[in-house]
Amino acid sequence: MNTARSRGRNVWVEFSSAPGQIQGGLCAANSLTKAQFLDMLYVVFSAPGGFKTRLYASSSPITATHETLEHGRYILTPHISGERVCVSDERFFPRTLSLSTTLRDRAFRDQVRRRDQKCVISGESNLEVHLDRWVGFEAAHVFPLALDNIFISMGYTQLITHNDPPGVNSPQNGLLLDSKIHRLWDDYSLAVNPHNGYQVQAFMPGAWKFHGNILDTACRQPNDSLGILDALLRWHYEQAVLCNMRGAGEPSFEFDFPPGTDMMGEIRQGPRPEERMEAELFNRLYGFSNERLSGLESEAEVI
Repeated sequence: MNTARSRGRNVWVEFSSAPGQIQGGLCAANSLTKAQFLDMLYVVFSAPGGFKTRLYASSSPITATHETLEHGRYILTPHISGERVCVSDERFFPRTLSLSTTLRDRAFRDQVRRRDQKCVISGESNLEVHLDRWVGFEAAHVFPLALDNIFISMGYTQLITHNDPPGVNSPQNGLLLDSKIHRLWDDYSLAVNPHNGYQVQAFMPGAWKFHGNILDTACRQPNDSLGILDALLRWHYEQAVLCNMRGAGEPSFEFDFPPGTDMMGEIRQGPRPEERMEAELFNRLYGFSNERLSGLESEAEVI
């Protein structure tokens, strides 16, 4: 399957064991470093004894440096003869726009606003904080509301220490973002790698100008009980890597539905309609009782 993510690529990945077969790739920013590229490769690919990576026209493997990565085709070769490089089978979770709709969401929003007071990716401050106006700024969830059950099953609730509001709606799972950057965030067009100095990683041209930015310290003060959790940032980062780099990449969803548009019809005709419908359902109905939600899930299956 060809996707918009794969059509925009300027870096491609092959295995030495399967020459000519594209296993993945990236729409890399011009400032992407070799170290950043290798970190992403280790999310998507693996070999029991590790692997080395070289540019197709070179015999020397690249190393984890701050040198800019050359665009082109890269070959992965296992360190140990006879082994094979494998593609990760880690599950990817599609997400929809995480916009607040309930009272608990409102508490989440207000606490994230008070903590950050700026877009923590672009660094742009809200000059109208004293007026309590937040035009163009939105509180975004790192781990999406629609995946609340996954959030629990993965044990992230045990990491949350500020539970007012609880769990996935804790401000420890939130960032204040420019409204456009919020959409790039939810589309996995950019992410933050907490294991690389909190640098922003861009995956699509619309996010390139933010590549290499450092996540503002407003949201990650060491002694702040509301501070963002590194584990959640890393989860989002790894999901973004899988979304953009594995195989042909994941499809991008349409979110612009003008009044009168057959939203359900467009979703059915679009990519991954079942997963998209499920994500939309859980995002809109988060906070309903489990009994009511179960009934609506059954209705969605009929649709």
